[in-house]
Amino acid sequence: MIEPSWLTDGLAGLMLATAAYCAGRVFFAFGRDRRIELDADIAHTLMAIAMAGMFVPHRAFLPSPVWAAIFGLIAAWYLVRSVLERGHRGAPLTGLRHHAGHLVAAFAMLYMVLATPTPAVSPSTSSTASTGSMSSMGSMGSMGSMGSMTGGDTSVNAHVPLAALLFTVLVLAYGGREG
Repeated sequence: MIEPSWLTDGLAGLMLATAAYCAGRVFFAFGRDRRIELDADIAHTLMAIAMAGMFVPHRAFLPSPVWAAIFGLIAAWYLVRSVLERGHRGAPLTGLRHHAGHLVAAFAMLYMVLATPTPAVSPSTSSTASTGSMSSMGSMGSMGSMGSMTGGDTSVNAHVPLAALLFTVLVLAYGGREG
C-alpha cells in the first residue's frame, strides 16, 4: 500500500467533496434561475468519484470497465458538442476551444482507467486492501513505476509515461489559459 495512507484517504475525501460540490450545483440550480453547464457538472461529479476510487481502490464505486465506458461516452459527448457548436458560434474553432478542457479531461480519465493494471489477487486473500488493490493507483501516480511498490502488474507499455505527460501538460495548459 502507498504510504502514508492518510494522504490517499485525504485525497479521496477531497475528490468526494468535489463530487458533492458539483452534484450540489446541479441540485440547487433546478427550480432557480441559476445558469450552469449541466453536462460539465455531471462530468466533473463522475470524474471526482472515479478519482476517489483510484486513490482508495478497495472502496471504488464501479469496476474499471464501467468507468472506461462512462469516460468514453463523456469524451464522445464533448467531441460531438465541439463539432456541432462549430457552426453555431461562427469561428471554426470556437466550439472546440470552449469544450477542449472537458474533452481532454475525459480522454485523460479514460486513459487512466485503461492504463491501470488490474490486481492479480485471488478472492481468498484476506490482505486485498494492502497488497493488490492499490495496484490501480500505480499507473495513476507515476504511470507504472509504483507498480512494484504496490504489488501490481508492472508490465505497462513504454508509451504510457509519455501519454501521461502529454495529458498532464494539456490539462495544465488549458487550466492556465482559462484561469
